Order: sequence, then structure tokens, then C-alpha cells
Amino acid sequence: MNWNYRSGCGTYRRQQRSGEIMDQFLKALQTRRATIQRSIEQELASPNPDRLRLSALKRLRVRFRDQIEFIERLNRNGDLARVQVVRRRSLQP
Repeated sequence: MNWNYRSGCGTYRRQQRSGEIMDQFLKALQTRRATIQRSIEQELASPNPDRLRLSALKRLRVRFRDQIEFIERLNRNGDLARVQVVRRRSLQP
């Protein structure tokens, strides 16, 4: 990691470093979600897909999606941006 020391005062820019860490974390989450998506597609392509494994993989995919959306809503100052929440309807009556 690059600490970016200022000349003469010995302090580093924490905001830039925390932004870099968040970018790396976001990329890792996106990679994990893509891996899970490929696993879901492979399971669905099999002749007899395991429904229990599929449901577990889909729950993980949704969890990663929620984390990714939360991080993307953060602005540069670390404050949450206002986001409209839309509730999804349940398929069961």
C-alpha cells in the first residue's frame, strides 16, 4: 500500500488509503459474486440439479449483492447517500 507521506510533517492521507481498501474489498465481493453465479449456472446445467445447494448458493449471491450495493451507496465522504428502497413482493400468497 502506498502511504503518500507529506513532505516535512510525516502524516499520511487516511481518506485515500481507506478508499483504496474499500475499492479492493468491493472488487473482492464482485469476484466472489461472479464465482457464485457461475456455480449456480453449472448446477442448473447439470441433469439433476441439487435444489438445496442451489438455494444456498442463491442466498449467498443475494447477500453479496446487498453488500455490494451498500458499499456503492457510500459517497466519498463516508456518508450514506439517500437511496429509495423498493420492497419485493413474495411469490407465496
